[in-house]
Amino acid sequence: MMVAVEERSDPVPSPGSASGPTAAGEAGATGGEGATVPPVRLGPMTAADVLDAGFAVIEARPRRILAMAAVVVVPTRLVVALAQSRLVGDLDHIDLLGDPALTGGQAGAAAGDRYLVVALDLLLGGLALVVLAAAIGHLVGQWIMGRDAPAGEMLGVVARWWPSLVGSFLLVRAAELAGALALYVGLLLVVPLLVAVAPVVGMEGGGPVEVVRRSVRLVRPRHLPVMGLAILMGVVAEVLVAALSAVPLGMAAWIGFDRGWLLAALGSTAAEVVTVPFVAAATVWLYVDLRVRTEGFDIELAATRLLDRAGDGRAGAAGGQVGGSPPTSGAAAVAGPGGLPVVAPDGVLLDVERAGVGSRVAAASLDAAVLGAVLLVAAAPVAGVVDGGGRAGIVAAVGVGLAAALAWACAFESLGGGRTPGKAVVGLRVLSADGTPERGRQALRRAAGGVLDLLLVPVGIVAVVAVLSSPRRQRLGDVAAGTVVVRERAAGAALRSPRFQPPSGWERYTASIDVSRLGDEAYALVRDLLLRAPSLTPAALDHLAVRIANPVAVRLGHTPPPNVHPHAFLLCVAARWQLLHGGG
Repeated sequence: MMVAVEERSDPVPSPGSASGPTAAGEAGATGGEGATVPPVRLGPMTAADVLDAGFAVIEARPRRILAMAAVVVVPTRLVVALAQSRLVGDLDHIDLLGDPALTGGQAGAAAGDRYLVVALDLLLGGLALVVLAAAIGHLVGQWIMGRDAPAGEMLGVVARWWPSLVGSFLLVRAAELAGALALYVGLLLVVPLLVAVAPVVGMEGGGPVEVVRRSVRLVRPRHLPVMGLAILMGVVAEVLVAALSAVPLGMAAWIGFDRGWLLAALGSTAAEVVTVPFVAAATVWLYVDLRVRTEGFDIELAATRLLDRAGDGRAGAAGGQVGGSPPTSGAAAVAGPGGLPVVAPDGVLLDVERAGVGSRVAAASLDAAVLGAVLLVAAAPVAGVVDGGGRAGIVAAVGVGLAAALAWACAFESLGGGRTPGKAVVGLRVLSADGTPERGRQALRRAAGGVLDLLLVPVGIVAVVAVLSSPRRQRLGDVAAGTVVVRERAAGAALRSPRFQPPSGWERYTASIDVSRLGDEAYALVRDLLLRAPSLTPAALDHLAVRIANPVAVRLGHTPPPNVHPHAFLLCVAARWQLLHGGG
């Protein structure tokens, strides 16, 4: 369920507080710089939601975030480029492996210099990502609280928690090094567990060890999905960096890296000024999605809006009070570019969100990887037969590749309900602009436009710019075909409610509850908690059960028996409501 929530009436913790709830701002609230705070909607997010939200943050505050990224990224990239030009120069991997003029000592020294540059790149690049993730985490946290955060405030949070950022960064790098030494298999286990460290610092604060433990606790229940999403974020970033820096890198290679290293550095730096804040923002949304899924804070905020604001208060406990402070949690998603009414095959009118750059690049990259594997088998023999693999063979291979890409998109989108394998994994679908299913002729025009998008220099950037600048998030192929790409609402869609049954032996008590004063929204809140109970941590479930059962009992004017657990009380209330009103 995606819930728009309002500002809380109770005190909001400071960015460094690791206890107590945060609050979400009303759409249209005004921030400190006079800008409208982006509307925030709470609920579980799909992989496509997280990727698109990463770019949505940049779109919402482009000057602020890109300027901050430039301040952080440009110095680190220039240092790495200068080190590379001094230590490695024009020497590449081919030189190291195959130049007979290099003595063993020269090759060893050159390889050592290259490894030093790579280590410096990883260290400074990772630190830049951590700084931006913490700053953007604070910005998102302020949006959730209903206000904006100027650049000075974001950097102030980084300065305040700088020791924690550096300490946790070094702990993460040490853990990654240990994982790499374990034949790299350990990286798959370690890296996902630590992905939320920087957002934790930006939104909650805490010492280095504390924030690392917090990240591990959040990620552990969803280790595999987080691993997959982290890989997708990396793929999207690498594809965009390659596309954005292709022209300057090509020019630097043409004139020689010993003279063109600055041009190459500027190209890669400009690319990372865009991609590093995207990865940082997507990481923040991944973190807040974990908080929603495991701690149910969207339900907490909805309870504040629906029950506390209605005057029900928090008194009148239903059952025993669960001790301890409420779990620190919160989640939000920036509203997308607008809903699109969609006619489902069964005739039901649905509402979906248009897909953004992040999710579409991820889907295209997955499709390209699968198609590339197929072409390794299909195109290589063709290139070998035609002119012995010479220029004509290369042209033939390229032709086969383009034809295969065209056939791939047409076949899967026509026969797969608008989904290629990559789109199916990410959670995207192609539809006609009017919301009806995509037709075969549209799939052909769209695929032909896609080939044009890819061939235009710089490769793929025309499509990215077109999607970002289009109100309907359409690239050239979409415009020509009259199609749009939408995100399927698998995670955020309302779940079909089962028939709730009261606990055994409590049937007569359930029949005695008067739910006439409950209301549809309050019942929906109770239903959502019961449906999402299996994914919540035990502590979060106990807390939310008490949190909701108390004001519900007050609203109903009902005093539950002293031996009924809050969760069981809510189950009885939901069962009684369904019996009287029907449906879910």
